[in-house]
Amino acid sequence: MIRSIAGLSTVALVVAVSLFGCGSAAGPRPLESPAATGDRTLTSGPSTAVSTRRTPDAAAEASRQVTAAQADYDHAYATAIAAPGNPAQTGPLLALYIEGSPARTAMANRLRVLADQKYAGRRGVAGYYVIERITVSDDSSAGQAVATVCTYDDGIVYDTANRSVDGKEIVVNDVAVSARTDFLWKHQGGSWKLDGGTVIGSWKGENRCPPR
Repeated sequence: MIRSIAGLSTVALVVAVSLFGCGSAAGPRPLESPAATGDRTLTSGPSTAVSTRRTPDAAAEASRQVTAAQADYDHAYATAIAAPGNPAQTGPLLALYIEGSPARTAMANRLRVLADQKYAGRRGVAGYYVIERITVSDDSSAGQAVATVCTYDDGIVYDTANRSVDGKEIVVNDVAVSARTDFLWKHQGGSWKLDGGTVIGSWKGENRCPPR
């Protein structure tokens, strides 16, 4: 599972730590969010609509859609990190975010820093993620959900422009990490979009995620 840039959104890039959450409390794939950690309270902006409670069937359908959106994110992230300077590969990932959101801006910045450094990421052989729960807002007008996801990430960051003196690939970072993240999804324009998230725990060098 390809990890995201640790410390790069506040971006004094420490090259040896770089992309994948090692050396940072942020863990894999940190999304820009308020500093608060732990459980997130779902809120909605002002609305003239009359609030109604979601029916069990509507909540189940929303949960199914968020599950699919999370899978799309996982695939798009791996594709983008493999070629962070290629808009054809980064575009689908950025399209999953709410347009103009701080989270989208932060991800675009991270990809740009990677591309400038001529780094890329690659999945490991054992990485995976597990959706531990999806909490859908009871207010059907809110269109919000939080997916609590545990990711085990054994991917690597490598130098795409240089080789070692013996011609081998230069691995910038290969430390495995696991992390639990609350992804905040909002329903906009008929689809679910990311609006940030909070890493609520991360662990270097070990897998603390439940099995798939």
